[in-house]
Amino acid sequence: MRLTICMVVVTKDREDEVRRLLVSVATQVRIPDKIVFVDSSDASHLKEAAVEILKDKCPPVESVLRKCTLPEGRNIGIVRCKCNLVSYIDDDAVLDPGYFSTIESFFERDTSRAIAGVEGEISNMYKAALGRHTVWWAFNALFYLSFPGKGTFRRSGAPRPLLHSTTPAEVQVMSGSNMTIRREVLDKIRFDEDLRGGGWREDLDFSRRISREHKLMHLPDAKLQHVVSEKSRLSQSRFPAANLVNHRKLFSKNFDQDSRSRLAFKISELGMLLHLVLDRQINAIKPFVQELLRGETRAKILFIHPIVSTFILADLAILRKHFDLRVLNSGSKRRNLRGMLGAMWELLYGVLWSDLTFSWFADTHAKWQVRCSRVFGRPSIVVVGGYEVAKLPEIGYGSLLDPSKARMVKYILSHADKVLPVDESLRISAMENLGVDGKNIQSVPTGYDSMRFAPSGAKDELVLTVANFSNLQRIKVKGIDTFVKAATLLPNVKFMAVGGRGECMETLKRGAGPNVTFVGLVSQEELIQFYQRAKVFCQLSRQEGLPNTVCEAMLCECVPVGTRLPGIERAVGEAGFLVPTDDHEAAADAIRRALVSKKGGDARARIKDLFSLERREKTILEVVRELLE
Repeated sequence: MRLTICMVVVTKDREDEVRRLLVSVATQVRIPDKIVFVDSSDASHLKEAAVEILKDKCPPVESVLRKCTLPEGRNIGIVRCKCNLVSYIDDDAVLDPGYFSTIESFFERDTSRAIAGVEGEISNMYKAALGRHTVWWAFNALFYLSFPGKGTFRRSGAPRPLLHSTTPAEVQVMSGSNMTIRREVLDKIRFDEDLRGGGWREDLDFSRRISREHKLMHLPDAKLQHVVSEKSRLSQSRFPAANLVNHRKLFSKNFDQDSRSRLAFKISELGMLLHLVLDRQINAIKPFVQELLRGETRAKILFIHPIVSTFILADLAILRKHFDLRVLNSGSKRRNLRGMLGAMWELLYGVLWSDLTFSWFADTHAKWQVRCSRVFGRPSIVVVGGYEVAKLPEIGYGSLLDPSKARMVKYILSHADKVLPVDESLRISAMENLGVDGKNIQSVPTGYDSMRFAPSGAKDELVLTVANFSNLQRIKVKGIDTFVKAATLLPNVKFMAVGGRGECMETLKRGAGPNVTFVGLVSQEELIQFYQRAKVFCQLSRQEGLPNTVCEAMLCECVPVGTRLPGIERAVGEAGFLVPTDDHEAAADAIRRALVSKKGGDARARIKDLFSLERREKTILEVVRELLE
């Protein structure tokens, strides 16, 4: 299948430069499938410019007029793109004719999908580097600053970009002026919007985080020129200070904190100051020195999680904006003694390093987190998702069915400094089922990205449900059996269940009518497309906290049909339809009414108002800062 490419250009007050870029796009052997401009100008005519210059070659063009930093603009571009590849191109770049065709061919050959992103070769940057004086390179080398290399990072966090090669080469550093990333990678890793100075060094931070998990490549045949514009986005007097803040943040966030690395980082700070002195940037020296003397003031948090999901990634992004994080994935398979000892060492080291510990789910990892935090005098926060305080013997669901697990959960909830269930019903369940007093428990709903989860185009007459179900218990908990039975009463309506795997899928198929489609696990991008297609979303669970899929679907203007459980009722409100649990006839009747209702807009407005990311961020920061103080 042919790969699709979306070109994203983040710009401000540079229409002439963008026009020059578009002229080079018009010469491409392979034209992008979509162009997205994110423009911080007061007015924008870039869409008209693209149509004028590209003429009959012009693909769909979208122009988003919004005041934003560079990282914010790049993230907006992600939301607006549905293509396989997202290509970030600077507004002052000029592409050689074979640029996009070279990149497309390279990704097509990567059948194993091992490559997450690529950069092209900036031919004029290589020539400029050759013209630099030897003393300049020696100075940067001595003070652990940036200078050309093999596309890696130095101990100080400074890059050694690969400027020229004769064959494709693996790198850790990509230039923000041109980088093309697989769309599914962007579902997990976004640009850091908390960087200062308009977001300077966002490409270094982004490259570092991707290269830890995936391969990045430098493609010498994908050539371009970077004709740096004279219209700077930044104040030249304040830029060095902002650059220092970002350098400091990226080092603490992305690099080892051993003594040798910290020494290299301190030397690099001194080198940055000497550069300003030698270049006689008098106006920039004072704010730089003030920032240098202010030192590192960000608190350090150990973040522990057993799985990767959108709601956990959202909390990671929130905390990274304001604190230095060390992340521990407790779900990694460590079954032998060496692996378990290594995990325990990582936990102990992380607790000692941190000022506060934060984990998702009150499970074994949280027990040790809370114990170690108490021993070493660190405040601890545990988020409760639902399963931990559930007790449903009729379907065999909930941690509290196991007496030993119930004792563990009670210990966690009693001894963590703060417990944050995602719904008020979970706080009540904890108090009723475990007998905890609840003084340290505060319900904080999860938050959802209304830009990412947004409607797109006309709706199909489709009824959707989404859940991770691989056995009979999960089918019962998520009400998939009720969903399938309801579908038999509406044979002319299309139903779709997403997220199943294993033999249970075959069992469900045998009992389902021809109007029901079963889809296995999908990427986040594919899931959003299903939300955007479906007119009705069903959550017919027998047990829930605050259901993420309902909130995501409602943001995409699906009309919700859910069971009368506290978390579902809180999400749906008057914007949908509620039915009793385990009642497929009532569910079918509600689905019939939902299909002809006009509540999609109300559903989106409700989630934006009650469960925004901003609201969760505000509350979490209040809790964290209270404990730190």
